[in-house]
Amino acid sequence: MKFNVKKTIIILIAVAFVLGGCGQATSKQNKKTNNVENVFETEEISVDSSDFGNKQNPLYGKLDITDIPELKQLEYRGGSAINERFWIDYHRDENENIVFIFWGFVQRDENGKSIYKILDAINIGKLKENEYFLPCHCRLDRILDREIIAVVIREDKEYFDRIVRTWRADTKTGRIIPIEVEGIDCQNEGYGV
Repeated sequence: MKFNVKKTIIILIAVAFVLGGCGQATSKQNKKTNNVENVFETEEISVDSSDFGNKQNPLYGKLDITDIPELKQLEYRGGSAINERFWIDYHRDENENIVFIFWGFVQRDENGKSIYKILDAINIGKLKENEYFLPCHCRLDRILDREIIAVVIREDKEYFDRIVRTWRADTKTGRIIPIEVEGIDCQNEGYGV
């Protein structure tokens, strides 16, 4: 089966635009099948290379969190496309702890369905009442950086600038990396609504 990469990228970008890029979207992961084609394999980065992703994380390489008994009870809270190859979604457990998962696009099955695998995941704990988890809408030095994930203090302003903690879903390493909060602010999608 021949697959048109350029057409797929255009479709994914259109879907991301329609969903608002980082809007609430579903992230159903699909099972691997025998007849697959690795669409986004490049010379620079492959989600299957031996040094990509956090292989020490017990969730690394899983294709669907419903296959992980400890995670079946998690409540899906939202997802954000970093770009056409990477995805962040976040969940809440029964104690209101936030778990966010960094997914990498692996391939499509013979039916054209996307297959993603977990590259890294982190439990950031329970947020305080005035805190808000915000993936994909942050800026570093006023330049949008979709890899940044932050916990912010909720305020009625266009950009949250009281940042509590930040991480980078690093698309060059496949890892979630804590980063400094200096220079970071995040868009308040609900501002003025």
